Amino acid sequence: MEKEYRIFKNSTLMMISQFLSHGLLLVMIILIARHLGSADFGKYSMAFAFVGIFLILADMGLSTIGLRGISRDKMKGPRYLVNLLFMKGILSLLMIIIIVLVSYLLGFSREVRNLIFLFGLAQIINSLARAIQIIFNASEKMEYTAIISFIFNLSLFGLVGITIAFSGDTVHIVLAYLGASIVQFALTLIILLRRFIRRRELAVSEIDLSFCRLLLKEALPIALFGIFVGLYFRIDTVMLSFFKGDEAAGLYSGAYKFLEGVAFIGTCYRLAIFPVLSRSFELDPSSLRSIYERSIKHLLIIALPLSVIIFLLADKLIFLLLSEEYARAVPVLRIIIWAISFTYLNDTLLHILISINRQGFTTITVAIGAIFNILTNLIFIPKWGYIGAGITTLLSEALVTVIGFAFLAKFLVRPNIFSLISGVVAANITFGVLIYSVLKVTGSLLAVLLLSITYLPLLFIFRVIRPGDISFFLSRIKGMRLVSEERAAGYSS
Repeated sequence: MEKEYRIFKNSTLMMISQFLSHGLLLVMIILIARHLGSADFGKYSMAFAFVGIFLILADMGLSTIGLRGISRDKMKGPRYLVNLLFMKGILSLLMIIIIVLVSYLLGFSREVRNLIFLFGLAQIINSLARAIQIIFNASEKMEYTAIISFIFNLSLFGLVGITIAFSGDTVHIVLAYLGASIVQFALTLIILLRRFIRRRELAVSEIDLSFCRLLLKEALPIALFGIFVGLYFRIDTVMLSFFKGDEAAGLYSGAYKFLEGVAFIGTCYRLAIFPVLSRSFELDPSSLRSIYERSIKHLLIIALPLSVIIFLLADKLIFLLLSEEYARAVPVLRIIIWAISFTYLNDTLLHILISINRQGFTTITVAIGAIFNILTNLIFIPKWGYIGAGITTLLSEALVTVIGFAFLAKFLVRPNIFSLISGVVAANITFGVLIYSVLKVTGSLLAVLLLSITYLPLLFIFRVIRPGDISFFLSRIKGMRLVSEERAAGYSS
């Protein structure tokens, strides 16, 4: 029960931190997009995406290997940390050299190269901070990681707000990001030295080159996965800027932020069930199959109404949150917003593969998705610009979902997809018709929000939610309560 409590506590803290952080980041991005306008926001987004592609070079999967090693033997924490920071320092320097050189060879303007350099510095500092935070996570003290993450995002929000208030330009906003990164690193280092490791423990830990080589060798498969993930999620913005210019990248990024803004819900779901998935594989494989099938339905119950609402309100949301300058982003938003369902499913499907020790197939899946994404963008972006990039995003996410289902059908179970999704789809078609009808008559956002309460009854009408689902959730809640009560009893004794 002690272990169950720790898993529940850590998952809950990380979910709360992610929820608050994503809320702040979403508001911040909206403010930045409105302040900069589509062209300068395109430069900002492109620079961020460009650095994101190369960011794996500063880590190479070492943080994951370090977390695993320290979790197994906490006494080796100082040794791992010193050697990890040494390697990440060298890799970070290599990354900076590469991104500066590549940005120059691609002919980016001096302003964009400056943005890339500053973003690169900030991301390196964040990477070093996360390397230190593995000590907290390995010790199952994730409250420190959650607090640091929230303070980082809060300081970033504050610094960006001040920059906008004083009419700062794109460079000033990236400098605010760099400042928040320094705050995060300083806070992480202070907590490390005061709560976990004494200075003399670090001082006596030596750099061991043979140990470094061993860690790098073990981390290479993870690094390969990271490279494909970076390409999969970032290459579209860079290619769009390269082929069609900064304004096209800005319009696409403005629409894409709506997708990112709701993506964290799927991440929170995965964070909650992943420990259960891992334990179920070892203890009760039949339970894992049940969780897998229920997860498909649960994720679609959440994702599809979001797609319906945002699709129908796309023009109003763009004008309200971004500005009329982004009016041309409405069509691409109406395309990519249907990727929410695939995004939610992909996060969970890939982690189910990891939970059943098939992580190699996760890399294969993402690699295929990344290659398809690049090739399709090479065809679609020159012809259709940001609309083509939106179509590619939707097709790429759908492809990864199909591959994920195929691998899980081979290694776990082949679910009856039609029976799982037919009711959800029917309920959402009805829900969409109701919202469209109300919009045609009233055109009111408030009326749509009030009408949203009809979604739950529709799920019962179409037999999407059944007594088994309710008992499934009640059993989870009951288990969590019993864990908390036992923990409290332990304290009182």
